[in-house]
Amino acid sequence: MKHCINVEKPLHAVLGQEACLTQCFTNLVSNALKFVAPGVLPAVRIRSEPVGDKVRVWISDNGIGIPAEHQGTIFQLLDVFIRPNVTKERSGFGDREKSRGADGR
Repeated sequence: MKHCINVEKPLHAVLGQEACLTQCFTNLVSNALKFVAPGVLPAVRIRSEPVGDKVRVWISDNGIGIPAEHQGTIFQLLDVFIRPNVTKERSGFGDREKSRGADGR
């Protein structure tokens, strides 16, 4: 399979668990190469930018995307990893966020 991966430099250093970041980025790039419309050459763009004292990493592609009806579920799952100290309580009348302390309460 032919593909195009464009890595824009400089890529800024990030802090995190190396194994988790490696798995995350590997999955994103792998999926970007895998999920394209028939006959379309996969194209992936990887870049980063400093945002205050953090780094934002962008991985964009020309893939088929995630169907709108599944986006909410997927991004709720990602929120657990991105903000692990925040839970959402569901009451049926809207969502409330609650910060958890170190003891999980």
